[in-house]
Parts: sequence; C-alpha cells; structure tokens
Amino acid sequence: MPQNQINLNAINPSGKLVAQKVDNQGALIVTDGGLSATSINATGIVKASPGRLCTVIVTTVLSAAPITFYDNASAATGNVLFVIPASATVGTIYKPEISAVNGIYASFGGTGALSIGFN
Repeated sequence: MPQNQINLNAINPSGKLVAQKVDNQGALIVTDGGLSATSINATGIVKASPGRLCTVIVTTVLSAAPITFYDNASAATGNVLFVIPASATVGTIYKPEISAVNGIYASFGGTGALSIGFN
C-alpha cells in the first residue's frame, strides 16, 4: 500500500529551508520552551506522565551537587534524561529537548532552584 511522503522540512521567515523538529514518536515539536512550566527547589515530580523536558533555567545558584532528571513518574530511578552540573549559576539556560516515556522526575543532590519548561 503506498504511503504519503512526510515532509520534515520547512521554510523559515528568512526563506531558508530548515529541518523541523520531531519527537521520538514522530510528532512535530511546535515549541522549544514547553507548553507547561513549573518552579522547583527540591527533589520531586516535574511531570507524572510521558512528556518532554524542554528548558531548564537556574533561578538560585546550585550547591556543590548536581541535579539529575530521570525518565520516571515518581522516583529517582530509571534512565537519566539530563544532568545539571554542580554549582550552576543563576541565569544559566539549558535546552535538553528530550522525550520521557514514563514521566519526568528531578533529584536534587543539594540546594538550588529551577524553572522548568516541559510538555
């Protein structure tokens, strides 16, 4: 059975051909920052269902311990999605743009605060 071709390219406002972003299920990613946001300053759930970790902004300097994001809806176990290094400074912006199959869980190794954009 013939299949329709999927166009993964687009023309940007400058008239240049660019690749569109798709997630691991092939769905078109329409935002870089995330459709939802939260602020956290302790270990806990960011999203308790499948989604995408989009943007992380350090809002309070981190202590000498990293923050690790896991692909898990309720615990600091499973596949590591992203790690923010110890002592990250205020205003540092990370754009992991990574899909989570089970959920997104943040584990603080020390102190600090983050603003997180996710889908």
